[in-house]
Amino acid sequence: MKTGFDLLEKIYKIINVAGVNSVIDGKISRRRKKADSELQDIVILTLNTAYNEDVQTGTVIINMYCKNLQFGLTDEVKLNQITDAVITALEAYEQTTTDYFDITSKRDINTFQDVDQPIMSYTSLRINCVIQTD
Repeated sequence: MKTGFDLLEKIYKIINVAGVNSVIDGKISRRRKKADSELQDIVILTLNTAYNEDVQTGTVIINMYCKNLQFGLTDEVKLNQITDAVITALEAYEQTTTDYFDITSKRDINTFQDVDQPIMSYTSLRINCVIQTD
């Protein structure tokens, strides 16, 4: 059985690559970002994992942060650039792996104002995952 932590680590390794790191000026983190960071950070979270005899399912949220432009406008160009880099890394892994991990869908890409840090916005990517049990 894989845990939420296993899923978190797997996604971290998949997106912590040059193609993603080259488009951000911050860090890729697990669970949360530094509270006062005004950098372009990426945070990976896991939600639920469910287990049966053959497969285990889980949900991963990837939040990509960016400082707002003048007058509080969301920097949509930069957020799209970061989101595209993350999706490209996920798709590259998905096409080349023979590992236990299979990303079944990338959905629910939404942009939000960060309520804890109003000068920041973030794009949230939700991924459903299927893991073969050992």
